[in-house]
Amino acid sequence: METSPIKIRTCTADADHVRAAWQSERARLRRLVGDRMRRHLKAEGWPTGPDAEHVDVPPAELRRRRKVRREFVAAVKAGGGVRPTATAVVGAALEAELEARGWLTGPMPPVDWEMVPVARWPGTGSGERGQAWRGVVNAHVRADLPPRTVARCWEHSAEAVLALIAWRDAHPKLVHRSDDPGAWAEYDRLATGVLTPGDVYRAALKRIQLPQTERGAVTITAR
Repeated sequence: METSPIKIRTCTADADHVRAAWQSERARLRRLVGDRMRRHLKAEGWPTGPDAEHVDVPPAELRRRRKVRREFVAAVKAGGGVRPTATAVVGAALEAELEARGWLTGPMPPVDWEMVPVARWPGTGSGERGQAWRGVVNAHVRADLPPRTVARCWEHSAEAVLALIAWRDAHPKLVHRSDDPGAWAEYDRLATGVLTPGDVYRAALKRIQLPQTERGAVTITAR
């Protein structure tokens, strides 16, 4: 499956939450594979309890076990029930977010790519020095998801973004809110109509739920 990288700027708590999620899933993967290995070795007649530590295992057998373990890891991952990376967790969360918005399938709306902001979208700041997102989540997601997100955000925000660009052109020297509170009130009104890809990505991260039990799975809320 073709993928694309995304960088999600968010609060440190959400970035830490995502890290905790894939680390929890990585530990669960180790437990699941370890359980399979113990059952496999027991079926072959190898000791699997405390006495197993004192068994002299030939190098060839150790190599074979490593091969079997790799096969078990691949099988568990292929089952789709474990997400031991940020890519797996975030990819599932973004798919769920777009599905909930009705954006996951169907034709994408037309986009004026010359007008779509390549970095910060108009209306996402306060007009003053805002608080920057201090957390970052990096992942690879299904290749069609980022352009779908951008296209739908543009469909939602185009009118407001173009109006904000016109507002900026009309107030090129207006920096501080105290200079013209009325003009800034109009800016804020227009800004409420802007939905950015970052907004959607951060909403997706909120769907990631840590396990309720020590051996439980990370879940992705559907709605």
